[in-house]
Amino acid sequence: VVTVDPAAIKQTIVGLGANIDCDSAVLYEIGASMIRIGRDDTGAEPVNDNGDPFVLDLAKFNGLDAQTIQKVKDLYQRRGVKVIYVVSTPPVWMKDTNSPKMYWRILESSGAPASQVAAYRYRYECGGELRADMYPEFGEFVAGILLKFREQTGFDVYSVCPQNEPEFAEPYWSCVYTSTQIINATNAIGEQLKRYNLPVKINFADQCFPQNHIYAWAQACNNDSLCRQYVHAFSAHDYSDDPMGGGMSTPLQWATVFKESQRFSSFKKETWQTEGGPGYNTLKTPLQIAIGGAQQFYYSMRYGNTTVFLAHVFHVNDVIQVASLKNLFRYVRPGSYRITATASPDADTVYVQPLVFKHEASGTTTIIINNKASVEKKIKVNGLAGFYDMFCTTDNAPCVWKGQVDLAGEFSLPPMSLTTLVHCPANKLPSFTVPDTLVVIKNSGTTAFDITSITDGGEGGQPVSFSAWTYPLAAQLFSGVTVSYTYPSSTGKLLLTPKTNVTGNTIILIAARDNSSALDNLYNEKIISVPAYVIPYINRPPTMNEIADQWYPAEKINTTQQIILSGVSDGNDGKQKLTLRAESSAPWIVQVSALGITAVQLVLKAEGTAVITLTLSDDGLNVGGGNGTLVRTFKVVVGSGINAIGDPLNEVVFYPNPVREKLMIENPERRYTAVEMLSMNGQVLWQKKLTGEKTEVHLPAVSSGMYLIRFTGPGGAVIRKINVE
Repeated sequence: VVTVDPAAIKQTIVGLGANIDCDSAVLYEIGASMIRIGRDDTGAEPVNDNGDPFVLDLAKFNGLDAQTIQKVKDLYQRRGVKVIYVVSTPPVWMKDTNSPKMYWRILESSGAPASQVAAYRYRYECGGELRADMYPEFGEFVAGILLKFREQTGFDVYSVCPQNEPEFAEPYWSCVYTSTQIINATNAIGEQLKRYNLPVKINFADQCFPQNHIYAWAQACNNDSLCRQYVHAFSAHDYSDDPMGGGMSTPLQWATVFKESQRFSSFKKETWQTEGGPGYNTLKTPLQIAIGGAQQFYYSMRYGNTTVFLAHVFHVNDVIQVASLKNLFRYVRPGSYRITATASPDADTVYVQPLVFKHEASGTTTIIINNKASVEKKIKVNGLAGFYDMFCTTDNAPCVWKGQVDLAGEFSLPPMSLTTLVHCPANKLPSFTVPDTLVVIKNSGTTAFDITSITDGGEGGQPVSFSAWTYPLAAQLFSGVTVSYTYPSSTGKLLLTPKTNVTGNTIILIAARDNSSALDNLYNEKIISVPAYVIPYINRPPTMNEIADQWYPAEKINTTQQIILSGVSDGNDGKQKLTLRAESSAPWIVQVSALGITAVQLVLKAEGTAVITLTLSDDGLNVGGGNGTLVRTFKVVVGSGINAIGDPLNEVVFYPNPVREKLMIENPERRYTAVEMLSMNGQVLWQKKLTGEKTEVHLPAVSSGMYLIRFTGPGGAVIRKINVE
């Protein structure tokens, strides 16, 4: 049960997104509302502009490259994204290049090979420290970067961080700080922001949780009377699988940082996660990494009350990780506030992890539930009502639409899944119908499948468009996957062209979009997944001639008989392997076993009548109308045909026996009107009326073993034995 308290309002979301180095398609797909920029800052001010830290010569500064600027401007114009800028390193002329914290010096002191030390000997951008006399120049340097950004883009950076991961040297752009040094650097930036009237916030200080100093540095910031005024947010880095082996943060760590952020009522700070989510552990599956990233999102949101959460760098081929970020970010827009949600009875930090967000401007409620369990979870949500669209990420479903759920009832979360439920009154998603399964014959050319019942969801007047593709992590069986559709038709065609001489199965993803502007133009898409097969032929059922009923005199009891089967084939020109299963309705009368696929053996045990059921199966793929099974039945009469219990078996027959789930009863004379199943001690387990000559019965869940079947009617009652497997 997930219990939601709509009145318990927590933090308001400022931005969710990722690093600018993500593919543009990824940033748009996940609905990024904030991006983070970091670069090689050694080239921003390669030489001191003029020697006076309080007179800035912007002409001496180099801006971002044209490609990055265009990418940022497109994101800002289309989505209004906010930008965080993080300093990667001060220019080399500001650094102590002889510092023991230079990366090459750290390698040297750790006994690294001389060749490795030499490779970094003159790479002064890697590690080191900011010189004590350079704090004013550093403040001017950051102000110059921000002013250059404004000049290039036409808008201001939202926030700046003095240094990326300042506690250790990296084999790339980096600078090492103590808490005192980073406070001095932050104050220098704050002074220059005021000087140039830059409306840019400062986030402090992008540390990593594994170093375990975030709380101590936050305290130090708050203890400094100037720094606590300049800093807007405490920011941290944390992954589901830390590349350095540090592991993810704990709820307690986040709760401690949040508590410190609220220490001064006049200088309350936000908490941000500026790198986090899915990690980079190559020993785990993408889904495991994504589910871990969703847990980190949950920890930071629930216990740290974070208002910003940014993933690092992902590309379109990181299918599952990107899909999980889409689940987390796309339907939670800036201005949404979190409301309290708790799960029970499972400890929510172990299995089911719910978050709920409300976006007042659009009336949208978004529920995100991370199911870490390896089993399906039944969920009931209390405190909210209505119908919600369900988007789910699993191993073979990248944020796929799974239908609507009514919160008045229960719904299921797949094992190891990330699910987002969205109630958005501003738009109804497009609707359409496609076949449940797509089957194409090998080398058959393009096959067309009907897309029917196409609407924009019911509003009318919203143009609908389609696209389709093969799920990237599934087999790539098709050279062409397209949709032919023209709005406003209610029908279209999905066109699949198989590759030459290829067979197998895969997953086709079909997306329908309308032009709704709901949720920043993001709540207008429905993607469904459909299994697809390329097969060599439509499987035809095996063949076998009818078998005549058999009669043996009583003298044949305790003998073995053989019946040769004729007309046996796979129905597909011998392309498939056949198996034969033989069952007797009364093994105490006649036992039966298959001899390969062309004969059966009977062992006659007692007088009576038994029905023999033969099931001939092939190993073909039964899709697209294919059928790989044939069933034949015949009777075997031994002696008088009268059962030892006294049942005139020709009046009532049931099969198969042994039975698993379904029992077929033949009552040709309609002498019996009811049937009961009893335990061997006479306890009635179920009853059913017999209304026709044939009745199919679904057996109750009982243990394997021997039971009794009792048939009753105007003419009396008979009892038979039945074996349940």
